[in-house]
Amino acid sequence: MQRINHSNNKSNMNVALKICTAVLLIIIYGCKNNPTQIAASSGNVENSIKPDRSKKAATLKNLKSADAAALIKEFPANTVVLDVRTAEEIANGKIDNAIEIDYRGKDFKDKVSELDKSKIYLVHCKSGGRSSKAVDMMKSLGFTQCYNVEEGYETFKKTLDSN
Repeated sequence: MQRINHSNNKSNMNVALKICTAVLLIIIYGCKNNPTQIAASSGNVENSIKPDRSKKAATLKNLKSADAAALIKEFPANTVVLDVRTAEEIANGKIDNAIEIDYRGKDFKDKVSELDKSKIYLVHCKSGGRSSKAVDMMKSLGFTQCYNVEEGYETFKKTLDSN
């Protein structure tokens, strides 16, 4: 009869388990469209971000205002706020330094396609509907990092003003 050394067997199983876990994590996270992870306070997105300048398809994500504000704070030179509301809506208030392109305008697609695709875009409208559609369009145009600020202008503005 062969004696089994339980401590070595247990150690080998732990090593095998760690290797399997590492391989599984590489497969899961390596197959995502966009490796971008966002520093966020609310916990609904991952923990860090690095601008992705690859030509991969855009990852569509909805961000809460607090997450978008954290992104602006961490990467101010690479983050652009894109306001897709109408001129009438913008006349009632806007976010400083935001690029304004009316989603309902006839030239929306042309104007958006002229933007720098290497930047991170935080797209907002009044409530999140148009901005979500704008992000879809940006994806089709080859943008790799565009996010819908799902809470809309009012909440986003208040969040930015409080930071």
